[in-house]
Amino acid sequence: MDFPFSWVFYLTVLGQVLLIFSVIKVLKDNHTTNKTFEDFYEDFPSSQKDRFR
Repeated sequence: MDFPFSWVFYLTVLGQVLLIFSVIKVLKDNHTTNKTFEDFYEDFPSSQKDRFR
């Protein structure tokens, strides 16, 4: 592991900038849906939810 410190530092800073950019992009997305919490989860059908309550 003989990486120069500058490479590791700049890659870390680049990763942090990309993370902030992706979070801002997701939060500013104009996404709407008609689903509510009553619809439960798509990967866990509502017919199964009564077994666990």
